[in-house]
Amino acid sequence: MATAPSDLIPPSIRFIASAAREVLVCFPDHLPDGLADDLRALVSPAIRLEFQCSPSTAPEVILALLNKGHHVFEGDAPPEVLVFFDRHSGYRLPDWSPLPDSFTMACRLTWNRAAAYVRVQGTIAEVTAKPEANFVLVRLTENPHLRLSLSKPLGVPVPGERVSLLGRHDFRFGMDVPLLECVAIVN
Repeated sequence: MATAPSDLIPPSIRFIASAAREVLVCFPDHLPDGLADDLRALVSPAIRLEFQCSPSTAPEVILALLNKGHHVFEGDAPPEVLVFFDRHSGYRLPDWSPLPDSFTMACRLTWNRAAAYVRVQGTIAEVTAKPEANFVLVRLTENPHLRLSLSKPLGVPVPGERVSLLGRHDFRFGMDVPLLECVAIVN
């Protein structure tokens, strides 16, 4: 059940948010405390909240959003937090000032996405490594077609180990390549 939003979102914006069919939040590295929860409380549970962050966003921030059921993408991120409702209404935080030509800006930001983040859990079935490479390829028992590229500095799991991983699917590989880059081990 949704909780009542805090005063983070002005009353004039709450009405627009409550009627939205699509919500996009673009942020550089961090979100204002409570923004995701306040937006979720205002929009219908059927409405998908999308968050777009910069490549330098901490894995903990991304994981917190994924754990709440939000969709998180990597892409262009302006220096301030921007919130779009149905792409036609856009606002710059912290003062919720309206954005000029928000539809064009929202479309540009969306089309410049580089990757999608996912949380993957399972049991390590296989670890393939080349001594000269700085990464290993990992396959999970539960999804044998998926390969995860895991940087050795993150740690190398062993077959049989249960893991929870934050994965990044780079769109440059196309959607047909079942390869995720592991950003963090989040056990």
